[in-house]
Amino acid sequence: MGIRLLDGDTINKIAAGEVIERPSNALKELLENSADSGATKIEIDFDGGGKKEIKVTDDGCGIAADEIVLALERHATSKITTIQDLEGLHTFGFRGEALSSLAAVSQLELHTSLHDTEVGTQIQASGGKLSVPKPAPPIKGTQVVVKNIFFNVPARQKFLKSDGGETAAIKKVVRAFSLIHPELNITLRQGGKVIGHWERESFKKRAQRILDVAETDSVYIKTQDGELSLEALIVLPQRSLATQSGINLFVQNRPVNDKTVLQALMEGYRSLLMQHQYPQGVISILMDPSSVDINVHPAKAQVKFLSPGTIFRFISSEVKRALNEKMKIAENYNETDFSQEVQASFIEDAVTQYNQRHLNPENLRTEQFRQGSFSESYSPIYEYRPAPSSDAPPLTGGGLVEQSLTGEISTRSTIKSAGVWSSVQVIGQYANTYIVGQSRNSLVLIDQHAAHERVLFERLKKSWTEGKIETQRALLDDVMTLPREAIEALTSKEVTEVLEKLGFEVADRGPNALSVSQRPTFLVDVGLQPLFEKLSEQVLEMSSVSNISDILDEIWSSMSCHGAVRAGRVLSSDEMKALLFQMDEFSFSHFCPHGRPVSVNWGLHDLEKLFRRIV
Repeated sequence: MGIRLLDGDTINKIAAGEVIERPSNALKELLENSADSGATKIEIDFDGGGKKEIKVTDDGCGIAADEIVLALERHATSKITTIQDLEGLHTFGFRGEALSSLAAVSQLELHTSLHDTEVGTQIQASGGKLSVPKPAPPIKGTQVVVKNIFFNVPARQKFLKSDGGETAAIKKVVRAFSLIHPELNITLRQGGKVIGHWERESFKKRAQRILDVAETDSVYIKTQDGELSLEALIVLPQRSLATQSGINLFVQNRPVNDKTVLQALMEGYRSLLMQHQYPQGVISILMDPSSVDINVHPAKAQVKFLSPGTIFRFISSEVKRALNEKMKIAENYNETDFSQEVQASFIEDAVTQYNQRHLNPENLRTEQFRQGSFSESYSPIYEYRPAPSSDAPPLTGGGLVEQSLTGEISTRSTIKSAGVWSSVQVIGQYANTYIVGQSRNSLVLIDQHAAHERVLFERLKKSWTEGKIETQRALLDDVMTLPREAIEALTSKEVTEVLEKLGFEVADRGPNALSVSQRPTFLVDVGLQPLFEKLSEQVLEMSSVSNISDILDEIWSSMSCHGAVRAGRVLSSDEMKALLFQMDEFSFSHFCPHGRPVSVNWGLHDLEKLFRRIV
């Protein structure tokens, strides 16, 4: 076969594939054009996962009538004129390929006008063929509508995901864009329904809103070293995740997947996260444009630093400093951020409950304690060691706990030797949510849901590995209502195999119905609708079904969360003690699978400060 030049239509379609892989890529290019236009308000509409239609409307500078055709030509741009301009680039688009690429693989409508004109201009394109521009009402900005993407490139169209999968990708793009552009008023609509709206606000407030974190759980950073600046909002390690989904990295205001920045962030959290846990946060780096190459990837998702070591040290040190300052970390101790009023209220109730259970009401010291007039010779509460009660778990010399997976806390636990948790002496239960206990040196408050969640998570993980998850078949199938794309994802061959190994048997029962005929034993008394809504969300957000192994931790976490005892449930003394014994089975039991702390401790020094016994 001889060498030949490709025709212009083929060239345009190939070039479009390098920039536009799916609807979310198209949306990203349009949003960056809007930002470059000086817009203050952007409205985004989409339907059918963006495959059917994407519409972006902004109040930016608009395009002159005599330039509208040129805007749809390849390599036509207002951002640069020579190669040297790339070294000082401060805009997003600069290649002049976005609109041209979209026009080549979709049915595109462009409607625009300058702010000082009385007449707008409109042009259409279908598969790269342009219509004649015509006058249109002025809109003081630009509106781009992209319909039926890849209608003329079936080879690419067949690789698009379901509407749910493409919708998840669009939401991810809008989330990233909104994070780095808090100065913009942004509205997102799906099928005409508003599903997201962000008013103009500060970087800090926008990040807190989108990450859904409170002031007390986050740390804001804004610092500069020469021409290198960092603005960030990072979340305390108690809110860590099992995946990198909560990490948002930006360089020159562009979302990137960069190892240098990611590793620097992780280094800042070193020793503060559980194994296989990742922080949440927004990291934005700005620098001299000549120090970074943003042109190494067609979609501009990667960058190349002139001095990566400098970037790494700058980010990691600032993150570590900010976390240390926020958390007031001392050696082997994290001070928990509770108000003195809350601490004092809890301690007063806990001590009263303890004395009512374990001290003789006729005892003079109890009466003195009640009246607040006890002598200094009165033994501190944390030193009190009552004899083991008759309802303590039997010491039979067997394994630590029963190994079967169950949603109930087994009270048939046996121990070989006391561990960190089983050595905690149970005082009682506070607010039917927290187990109150005492260790040798401190008063301990344990979140019963978080603790049981960790136990179930580790047992589920172990049972998965061993293929020994206990199941129970239902007399009548449970039927759940889910979106069609969710049912299709959950009943695909790859996902069904995973669900079966997890103990579920599912079947497609109609447009919006999914039935479950078998479930894991520990979820027998749990409503499955919320769980399967969460599982479908996790599956739909995967980059591909073959990557389901990458989200197993999230699936186990969701299942254990729904199976664990809830806050507000009354636990017997046996159940509380048995739960503590079970926690000694596993590493990382100081955190729930989501990274939240299982317990908080108050030493005698802390208590004496609260009671004003010391200053």
